[in-house]
Amino acid sequence: MPETIKNGDTGPDVRLLQHLLSDLNYDVGPVDGDFGPRTEEAVKHYQRDHSLENLEYGECGPETWESLEGQFGPLEGLRRPESVEDYAAEAYGVMNQSMSAEDRVAALESAANDELTAAGVPYVHFQLDPATPPYAQFDFTTWVALIEPTPFQPENAENLTQEEQGTIAGTIYHEARHAEQWFEIARLLAGLHGFDATKIAQDMTIPEHVAAAAVANPTTQCTLSNGRAFDWYESVYGGGAANRNDVLGTLGDGDPTNDRYNEYRGDLAEEHDSHDVGGSVQREYREFAEGVEHRRNPTLRRGDFNSQWVTYLQQLLQYKGYYMGHQVDGDFGPFTEEAVTAYQAANPPLESDGVVGSDTWESLIP
Repeated sequence: MPETIKNGDTGPDVRLLQHLLSDLNYDVGPVDGDFGPRTEEAVKHYQRDHSLENLEYGECGPETWESLEGQFGPLEGLRRPESVEDYAAEAYGVMNQSMSAEDRVAALESAANDELTAAGVPYVHFQLDPATPPYAQFDFTTWVALIEPTPFQPENAENLTQEEQGTIAGTIYHEARHAEQWFEIARLLAGLHGFDATKIAQDMTIPEHVAAAAVANPTTQCTLSNGRAFDWYESVYGGGAANRNDVLGTLGDGDPTNDRYNEYRGDLAEEHDSHDVGGSVQREYREFAEGVEHRRNPTLRRGDFNSQWVTYLQQLLQYKGYYMGHQVDGDFGPFTEEAVTAYQAANPPLESDGVVGSDTWESLIP
């Protein structure tokens, strides 16, 4: 559960609160991550409506967070902060190693699918495609993420700024979120409408194996938590489909007076949601990169469990040719210790003690 936040606070927890209140039709003003007077009034309004004003009036603490979670359910799938953090750490390791475009894309495919498969979404294959717009695009008809190869070529990838790396990582996560969205729509059709796999595949023009996976795990109740899938369905296949097709058809036509990019990002339900999730990755990636650049890495040793830092360590060891054949799980166990010790022994004057301190981090990080 997020920390208690109040007027004057800023950051992703504030942005999450603003999103939740806005979705419940409370006026927070712009969703900007800044807890100002308008957000405070919206919190008070929500608390009065739900008999919470005597507990933490004007602040969003445990009782209010719990109440909001009851309205929406917990953040799930790729929206979970843990999912964003794990992916950003893994993507950082991928983007800061020397490798071919094919290997880099394969590693990012693995990182994205770690989160997708944990959410029950069928595996999405990545495919290099020079015709793909920057930097990636999910094709739901084939269940493939098309990846623009240019930024992944070694001569380009190794000259990207951290901000550019974060944008690429966020874009790929954005497209992975689209896969999760389409799968949630299919689950909705399977559970609440009773459609079989063949009908879902035909109506949504998705592969039948994806439709079959949705039928095997249908959504059987309509809640505020899964209600977003109704909005996505309406935008893509329902009454909003004509407008969506019109908006998409005018993007990139070269006429700046006819560019509906803001409408594309802001008004199309599936794009607004996915863009926000990708933005969360970019923020987490930037914060993670800043921590690495300032060498604020914690000392790690056997027994530590930190899904972000230990995961990053395991990724670095893998790409250096150590910790091979083992799961990247954020758990500093005997295999991780063995890999660290072997790396230290091969890179004097590091001490072969299996402890990852500043000297070992300095050696491991490119």
